[in-house]
Parts: sequence; C-alpha cells; structure tokens
Amino acid sequence: MELKLASKLISDIYHICLELKPENIEFEAIDNWRKVIMDLHLIRAKNSEEYNFMQTIISSYHIFLESLPIIQKPLENLNNEEKRIFIDQFIEQYEVIISRLKQLEFNISFYEQFGYFNNNVVAVGANGSGKTSLADNLRSSLNNNGLVISAQRVLFIPEIDNIPSPEKSDKRWTDMNKKSRTFKDIDDFLEIKEEFGFVLGNLVAKHCNYAVNRLNDASESRVLSELEITLQIWNEIFDHRSLRLVDGIKLKVYDQEESYDPLKLSEGEKSALYLISQVIQAPKNGFIIIDEPEMYLHKTIISKIWNILEIYRQDCTFIYLTHDLDFAVTRNTAAKVWLKSFVYPNLWDIKRIPENLIPEKLMLELLGSRIPILFCEGTKNSIDQNIYQTLLPNFTIMPVESCLNVINFTKAYNTIPNVNTKAYGIIDADHHCFTRLEKLKLDNIFSLKLAEVENLFLHEKLLLQLAPIFFKESKVLHIMDEVLKELEKEKILQASRFVSCKINNFFNESHVSKANSLESIEVNFIDFNTKIEIKRWFEERLTYIEDIIKRNDYNAAISIYNNKGLKRIVERNFSKPEYTDFVLKYLSKNNDIKQIVRDLLPQELVNA
Repeated sequence: MELKLASKLISDIYHICLELKPENIEFEAIDNWRKVIMDLHLIRAKNSEEYNFMQTIISSYHIFLESLPIIQKPLENLNNEEKRIFIDQFIEQYEVIISRLKQLEFNISFYEQFGYFNNNVVAVGANGSGKTSLADNLRSSLNNNGLVISAQRVLFIPEIDNIPSPEKSDKRWTDMNKKSRTFKDIDDFLEIKEEFGFVLGNLVAKHCNYAVNRLNDASESRVLSELEITLQIWNEIFDHRSLRLVDGIKLKVYDQEESYDPLKLSEGEKSALYLISQVIQAPKNGFIIIDEPEMYLHKTIISKIWNILEIYRQDCTFIYLTHDLDFAVTRNTAAKVWLKSFVYPNLWDIKRIPENLIPEKLMLELLGSRIPILFCEGTKNSIDQNIYQTLLPNFTIMPVESCLNVINFTKAYNTIPNVNTKAYGIIDADHHCFTRLEKLKLDNIFSLKLAEVENLFLHEKLLLQLAPIFFKESKVLHIMDEVLKELEKEKILQASRFVSCKINNFFNESHVSKANSLESIEVNFIDFNTKIEIKRWFEERLTYIEDIIKRNDYNAAISIYNNKGLKRIVERNFSKPEYTDFVLKYLSKNNDIKQIVRDLLPQELVNA
C-alpha cells in the first residue's frame, strides 16, 4: 500500500471515529498514526531501501497496514449503517492494530536513535538499562531480517543420532530464535535446554544436504558448508584441540591422542561454538544482535572470536549490547552508543557517545555514573582515590594520573551535552601559584591547601588527635620540628621546582603572538621571553620559604613542601609502620578524625 493511500485511509478512520465516537478508542493514538506514516515517508526519502534497517521498518509497516480494516467506498459515499459496520470491524481488531502500530513506532524510533546505522554498533548500558528488554523487542521487530542471540542460554550439547530434513531442522531453528528470552514462564526454561541441539542439528542437516547436492552436481565448485566454516573458526580459536564431524553426523573433540564428546568442553569453549554456529547461520544482509557477547568467554579470546565473525559476516550489521567496557573498546570501528535510561516496557533514551579528549574506555565508564564525577590525581587504588572515596562519598572518584589530565578531562566532560552528571577536579597544590589555582576554580577544578595529598595526614590537628592512640603525645612537636628542618635543608630544591613548574605553566597557558615576518617573530619571541623572570621568581619563593621556617609555621610548611618521604618522620616518631594505611582505615570508623581531614579539603567539594 502506498504511503499516500495509507495516510488517506488512516485519516478516514479518524473522521469516522470522530463522528460516531465509539467507546474505548484513543483518538490521540489514531491521530498519531498520520505522524508515524509521515515519519516513514521522510525516512524513505533520506535512505535507500537497500539499507537493511529499511527492510525491517517496511516489513513492520506492512504488517501494521494489513491489520487495518479496509473502507470499501470513499468516505463521502458511506451511509451511517456502513460506517457503523466498519466501526464494529475496527473495534474487533483495535488491540491488534494498536500493538502493531507500537511495534512500527518502536522500529522507527530505534533506528532514529541509532542514526540509521549501516555500521556495527556497541550499545553500552549498566544493569537496569534495559539491554535484555531491548534485545527482546528487537527479536519481535526483525521478522526475517536478522538474528538475536540472547544472553540467556543453556550450553547443553546433545549427541546427534539422526538427521531431520533440512526444512524441518531449519523450521525448528527459526522458531527457537523467534521465542522470547524473558523467562516469565517455566516452559521457557524447559525449552531452552533443547536450544543448542537445534542450532547444531540445523548445521549438520544443511551440511548433509549440501554434500548430497554436490554429489549430484559434478560441475559445482567446492565451497565450504556452514558447518565446515563453523568448525574451521572454532579450531582456529582453540588451536590446542580440534573439533571434527565423524560418522557423518556426530561431533568429536580431539586433544592429542584423546577424543571425547563436546559436552565435556569448558563453558567458554561451548559458548564459542554456540556463538559461531548462530552467527554463521544468520540471515544474509541483516542484523546480528548479541546480548552480552562476552558471557562465558575468557578475555584473551573475546576479541579474537568477534573479529573473525565480523570478517565472515561482513554482509551483516553487528549490534552488541554489553556492560563490559573492556569488550566495548575492542570494537574499534563500531559506533558507540549509551543506553542512558529505560522506561518499561519499550522506551529507551539512547545517546551517541561523542568523540572527546577523554579516552574512550574512561568515557564509557563515566557515562554510567549517576552522581557527580571527581577527577583526581593518582591511579586506581592509589592513596588519592582511597582518601577521596572515604571523605567525599557523594562523588564518583576517577583517578586519571596527572594534574594535567585532571584539568583537561574535567573541562572536556563538562562540554558534553545530555549527560546525567557534572564533573569536578581536585589537584594537589604542588608548586602552583595562587593566581593559577584561583583561575582553575572557574572550571570546577579545586586544589588542596597542601602541597600533596599525603600531607593531609601530617596536619598538626590530626597528629595531636592520633598521638594518644600510640602513647606518643610528646612526639608531635618532634615531628613538626623535623619537618621544618628538612624543609630548611631542601629550600633551594623546593624553590627551584616551584620556578620550573611556573615556567611550564606559563608556556602552556601563554603563546607567542602571531607575526608576518622573521623579524616580527624574533621581536615577539623576545617579548615573550622577557615575561619569564626566573631570578625574581626564585628569590621571591626562597624568601617565602625562609620566612615560614623562621616563623616555625608548620602548617604553612606542609602546604608548600613537596616530599613524599615526610611520612617516614611520623612513622619513626609514632613507632607505627605503614602510617598512611592505618589512618585510612581509622578514617572510616572515627568521625572526629574524618572531620579533621574533611576540613582540609576544598569546601566547594565538601558542600557540593
């Protein structure tokens, strides 16, 4: 049925319903049909029907139209009795019509959200983001244009002792793949036990039929059957053993001199055989949708399996539904989308993951956060991450190694549209000058009032609170005195590092003015250089450090003193090895200690 005729038919239905006002008819839904048809018209205008997604949409469109009762005469020629008869027919089919319309709407919406892809796609979503429901909805929408491989599968390999006809085995395999995997009924669990047998049985039946046909046609060139391709791929992946067809219909595993039934394979080996068998048999030029493609597979072979299968089935579009970020990153050429939210039964908010300064794997991890993100220095499980997770529980703490990464990633994340959260950054004061740290606050990047995060545990208030635990009250003054003496020894080094850091920041944040001649370039460069006053900066910093030492200002000292070895002074005086680890554990169970350290953090983050 042409789109124009369909649009007129739906318009006539709407006007008859509006005139007779039958009960239980949603006028808004009927009026929306015209919009759906127009959407379809626009899609066809923009996209060739050669795209495999169009086949699915057009197929569901025709199924919807076939459910509509046909008006035999022009609307203006219908009498009241004929209109009532039509309405009765319409009401009888109304629930079916609405159901099929919703399927059409879902298909159109789904492909719009995925950008009418003709390339592979990885959809990343956390638990509860509707991945399994999405797979099940796709199963019902694909018709004969694809295959959905469910995450729910029982890897039971039966022994094949007879060969059904190719038609019968293909029907069993097709019917099995059309069934839902939501498992709301006990019968679903009973049927799934037969699944692997149907998959392999269909391969064997087609292989035997292919072999017979080749015998009857001597002119046919030798190509591999789907079963042979399946075994070839499996043997390539697991090269330490071999899977072969024996006695015409049985599969056997050979490991050196030993042979055994496939049922004794590991779960990963059986899962690989299942996936390969399914993908190789998928309809041509369609979709292959895989829910949790990483399930049961060891990380060392996941990428290899899917790389090979994508090469063998280049005619198909692969859609992976996963929460495994490591797997998602291995699909280098696939578009990445984020299942941002899901409202039961079939409403997904799907967003393309934008290219960004932030590494892809980290970006995928961040998008799952529903609380603000805090980028910090350090690595996974470093002291930075452990401290901030304890003291700032309302943030997703994300260590990104360097101060520069904290700054760049915070800025980059906050430019991304349609995300759930905002990003903040926290850095050590290090050798940054006050002016630079104040400027960074404008980008939600805040600094400790201490040179390094480790210095949080050296603060005078904390030492005084902890000393009685070790019966070392008298040692606090010794600790403070030793730190100041160490600073005195290293004052030249500390001033030099401050100036070096300031020069680096100056180069990063400034630039030589553009010029149109060699002479202008030289002039501009000299002007740029004159702004770097190394001697003045060094003398000012050294004077500042000496003043701190002269005043015995311990807390000021640890605010500017970069020396990760200072904790050894505390460990020696408190006779407590691994002092940092002890304080970390103590923080989690002592609110007084926790509050002392929280007060040393940027209050913009504490109060966020």
